[in-house]
Amino acid sequence: MNKSPDISTSLKPVGRFFQRFHLTIFIVVIVGGLAYAVVSLYTVLSDASTIPEQPTSTVTTTRPTYDQTTIDHLNQLYTAENAPGSIDLPAGRINPFSE
Repeated sequence: MNKSPDISTSLKPVGRFFQRFHLTIFIVVIVGGLAYAVVSLYTVLSDASTIPEQPTSTVTTTRPTYDQTTIDHLNQLYTAENAPGSIDLPAGRINPFSE
């Protein structure tokens, strides 16, 4: 009878290799992963910090425009000089901003 090779006997050298160098392999994988993460973050940050040049013809500045209604609302707001009297707080509450 032909006896086929047993898988466990062919994997024993591989098992012994990993048993002997498992800590070294683990450290190399971790250091490699950290190095990859650092290089990836560095390239992302360096690419984000460079601003692409835009042609001057596409850059336009716009000035805000205000209609008369908005100007009237702003003029009706109180300033520090003409603010109404003190604020009446509910009973039992103190004003933390008063001296």
